[in-house]
Amino acid sequence: MADTDCGGCNSGECVYPTSDSSNTNWLPASSTLGDQPSCDCKGTGYVGQHCEMKCSKDCLHGGKCVPSKEDGGEDTCSCTKAVVDGNPYAGLVCEYGATKSCMVLGSESKHSFCTNGGDCGGFVTDNQLHLDCSCDEGFEGAHCEYIAGTDPTTTTTTPATTSTAAAAKGQVTNTTPASTLSPTVVYVFIGALIASICLIIASFYIRAKRRANEQRQELELREATEELAMVDDDESDIHGEMGII
Repeated sequence: MADTDCGGCNSGECVYPTSDSSNTNWLPASSTLGDQPSCDCKGTGYVGQHCEMKCSKDCLHGGKCVPSKEDGGEDTCSCTKAVVDGNPYAGLVCEYGATKSCMVLGSESKHSFCTNGGDCGGFVTDNQLHLDCSCDEGFEGAHCEYIAGTDPTTTTTTPATTSTAAAAKGQVTNTTPASTLSPTVVYVFIGALIASICLIIASFYIRAKRRANEQRQELELREATEELAMVDDDESDIHGEMGII
């Protein structure tokens, strides 16, 4: 087919759609060409409706290279259509095939699966979202499709975007500086502070009570001394009146 039938395909090939849907992997997601001829950019290093956009990723197993929307940004691979013989693939370049299906028996969708020996977070039907896999050490990602430390949702995004992406995957990402005190330490500190205040109050109460007792005893002793003195004075008066010396 002539290249002009597609309006120009750069180094790609102008073809009509076939039962093999792999050609559409190299078209923009918004393409609505239907049964019209389109450019097959596979293997050219370019993407777009006319293979006009340079893409640096060599995506495998039918994956689609997606150019970065930002100047100087890194191109990525979309693995949505990366399926070979019914087996889906995922990864930075769609390099890892599924090692476990997470779909309910009889479901036709291939979107829920784990790679690299990961375990399913749960089994879903066609209309349900994939539940993140539990990955073996050394791997990460919703499908365990990334080597630890290479997940693009956490290594190539801003802190705010990372937090949003992680929240969407059910993960918790702290974008603020971590506190140096754990909740347990804080609780212990508060408990110790309350205990110290109680001890201080109890100490003041005991001292006040002891001082009150001492004052009471001192008063009783003084009263007893005064009463004894009065008795001695009375006896002296009596003896004087009786002429007793």
